[in-house]
Amino acid sequence: MKTFLLLAVASVIIAGVLPSLPAKIILSAFVLLATLIEVARLCPHEPKK
Repeated sequence: MKTFLLLAVASVIIAGVLPSLPAKIILSAFVLLATLIEVARLCPHEPKK
């Protein structure tokens, strides 16, 4: 969870510095992907029997 918070704060700072919209879109997609990976790691999947 600490890694995700650090990534979120860093991405907000970088998005504020970057002037171009495509760079912000790519950065937000990367943050979304990292969020989904973190959630999937925290919620283990148990297959149904």
